[in-house]
Amino acid sequence: MNGYYNEDEVEINIKDLISFLLKRWVIILIAAIVGCVLGAGYKYTSGKDDSAGKVEISEEEQAKFDEAMEFYEIQNDGVSRNYSLAQDLITKQTEYMNGSIMLQIDPYHVAYSQKDYQFEIEGSDYKNPSNTIGEYFKEGITYGDKIGDIAKSIGSEDMYVRELFGISYWSPALIDPAEASETDTGAAAPEYTYVLNMTVYSYGTDTEMSEKILSGLIEEFDALDKKGISGIKYTVTEIDETSGYTVDLGLRDKQQTVLQRGAEVYNYINNIRNSNANLAEPKSEDYFEAGTEPVSKKDILKFGLIGLLAGIFISAGIYVLMYVMGPKIATVTQFEANYPKVRLLGSKDNMITVNVSNYAGQSKAEGKDIKKILVIGGIGGEALTEKTEMLSKALKEYEFITAEDVVMDSDSREKLLSCDAIVMIEQKGVSRYDYISQELELIGNMKKTLIGAAVVE
Repeated sequence: MNGYYNEDEVEINIKDLISFLLKRWVIILIAAIVGCVLGAGYKYTSGKDDSAGKVEISEEEQAKFDEAMEFYEIQNDGVSRNYSLAQDLITKQTEYMNGSIMLQIDPYHVAYSQKDYQFEIEGSDYKNPSNTIGEYFKEGITYGDKIGDIAKSIGSEDMYVRELFGISYWSPALIDPAEASETDTGAAAPEYTYVLNMTVYSYGTDTEMSEKILSGLIEEFDALDKKGISGIKYTVTEIDETSGYTVDLGLRDKQQTVLQRGAEVYNYINNIRNSNANLAEPKSEDYFEAGTEPVSKKDILKFGLIGLLAGIFISAGIYVLMYVMGPKIATVTQFEANYPKVRLLGSKDNMITVNVSNYAGQSKAEGKDIKKILVIGGIGGEALTEKTEMLSKALKEYEFITAEDVVMDSDSREKLLSCDAIVMIEQKGVSRYDYISQELELIGNMKKTLIGAAVVE
């Protein structure tokens, strides 16, 4: 390996690398197209049996096979979607079973609490005031604001609390007041007085839980009673409040129904698995004569895409290797040998400052008007800015400006056009000879004065 290559650790400028690749996009595109054609062509030709007994595939055979393959893909897609939905159902069913308090209650030892009320309806604008009152309290309690507080008090969620209580109401048989008015007094028959009985009840794993739930329900009941119902005048009386344990076979049936539905979901997903296992991809021998093998468009497209990507990665990879392995500055002597006409400014700040001052002064003595000096080079970034600031402080008679990429960046190119002279700051192991050559070519084409180049560590 010759001396132009630096075998030390190499820094890679990503922006510079991307620019390097973009400049060669045509070659990369051609490689991608070639790879696509080769991949698709390979699959098309290798998909058929090249034996002596080969028989051409008829259009009818190909059409039947394509139809069977399309039907298989539709079925397979449907099974996959159904399986995904079933898995989602199982997840939700598991979450519900883990969170439901109702499923945890022993139906033969159910803790309950209840409170009984009686309404006397003195006047109403409704035909059936009893039903109106019953539904008002039932809906208001079930979906009221207190449900969230009740859920927090027992460490659960609203949806599980609503499984643990109920509101029932009924009206006792009434005697027509008109019949009661047919007395010896001859008094007029009074209006009906409706009576409504209502029970608010709750369940729990123990009486402490059922009483907490009932307490919250009663708070909601009282709030609804205070608000009242427009068009109905009534009086409510608390009749009784009880708490204890009981057997509830209805709860047992409800629990069994929920568990049965969970089992049905599991059976459903097992059926889907069996359907998927029994779903067979069409075989070529069932549709084509011996010696032939089908090549689906899907396979051709797939191999074409693989070839396209392979073409891009291989060609780009080669260029990346060229970029990384490209010659960089190893020594000052090497740089001087490559560019004998470029004056060296040294490597230390004080030497660079002195040489820039001397060479700029020589250029002015030769009749060149030098006021604005552009500082460029492979050192890049903050280091280039620091060198520019160092020169500005030391040589205040000149205006120093910085441009990082005069080869690719349009703003940097404009700075190159507007300056009077250029100073190059290059770095060992980083600055590439091909990039330096492009910089020097631009400087020469624009007939700008090159004061010199500094090669720093």
